[in-house]
Amino acid sequence: NEIVTKHLIDVNTKNSDGKTALMEACQNKKIESVKILFKADDLDFRYRDKDGKDAIDILREAKKIDQNQVKSIH
Repeated sequence: NEIVTKHLIDVNTKNSDGKTALMEACQNKKIESVKILFKADDLDFRYRDKDGKDAIDILREAKKIDQNQVKSIH
């Protein structure tokens, strides 16, 4: 938490897939991590990965996968 708010890391750094920490947190449904990242005043949630998806797109996709898994059980 303090690492983010004191700017000890660049929260907008991208990995080799073009994903930021926020995108990874959304993909893995790490809600507490998402909340912490949004405390950073320099967070840019509009970044897009190599596939052209932003954090919201990635979160929607992750939720859709969960819903499909539940449906396949029934």
